[in-house]
Amino acid sequence: MNLEIAYWPTSVLCTIMRANPPIEVLEGFVRRIWNSYAIDKVIFVRRRLYLIRFQTMEDKLVVLQRGLYYFDGKSFIVKAWNVEMNINTENITSLPIWVHFPDLDIKYWSMDNLSKLESLRYPYQNRQVH
Repeated sequence: MNLEIAYWPTSVLCTIMRANPPIEVLEGFVRRIWNSYAIDKVIFVRRRLYLIRFQTMEDKLVVLQRGLYYFDGKSFIVKAWNVEMNINTENITSLPIWVHFPDLDIKYWSMDNLSKLESLRYPYQNRQVH
């Protein structure tokens, strides 16, 4: 294995949907949300794509296990880096979301009704609940 590939296994690739903050803003954000983990480097790869290298594999794994993050209300996607991964973020067409309706009566628990409730928030977009 060459030295470059051996250097990156403790890294994650991150993208923010519908945002491209400057590297300084992104670095401040990840250092704040992951302040208990040893971040070695934060690198701008290309538009909307950042590489964060942790000092330990354990820190990387804990960050990945959390799953969902948000940056200014936008999905902040974190994936483990590997040498064979496709880093084309333009192919992302949908994201899982968690919606909480406290005390929603059971009569509204059908996919049809939930889709109608969801569309009230985003009437300008064609969204579906899966």
